[in-house]
Amino acid sequence: LNNSRVSGGLWLLNRLENLRVLSLTGFSIDSFPEQLGNLKKLRLLDLSSKQSPEIPVGLISKLRYLEELYIGSSKVTAYLMIEIGSLPRLRCLQLFIKDVSVLSLNDQIFRIDFVRKLKSYIIYTELQWITLVKSHRKNLYLKGVTSIGDWVVDALLGETENLILDSCFEEESTMLHFTALSCIS
Repeated sequence: LNNSRVSGGLWLLNRLENLRVLSLTGFSIDSFPEQLGNLKKLRLLDLSSKQSPEIPVGLISKLRYLEELYIGSSKVTAYLMIEIGSLPRLRCLQLFIKDVSVLSLNDQIFRIDFVRKLKSYIIYTELQWITLVKSHRKNLYLKGVTSIGDWVVDALLGETENLILDSCFEEESTMLHFTALSCIS
């Protein structure tokens, strides 16, 4: 359904109970239908559209077999990140975080064991930075982050291989946690 427009919404999702891959890249949609949560066999969900609506609370956590998740411009909230962190089979995550204040929350949003089981992740705060991804499997690109929550330090920093910090102000001691880095900018 990439770059498509469907009048009447995605009502057909109710009938696609064996669907394993759903890509809505560039798909024009006003809201995500509740039926999306009924796709119990879904393994890959691509919501990396340039203009995605907010993902309803509780939708992502219903997709227990999800292995790959790509979220572009939907509003990423702490609730959404907690749902993502609860997906037991997720191995690949690409996440654009527009509101960097989510990164300063001290709640345990992503647990260390969740991040360690991810084979690859790209978490970025500037939309154009997605083009910077190189051969690294675990990427973290932050701009304008003045405070990083404990969950970021505990879960992400020790696993990140490629790090870009732009206009970020953080304590020097935080840098000691980047033990897996092979590239920093």
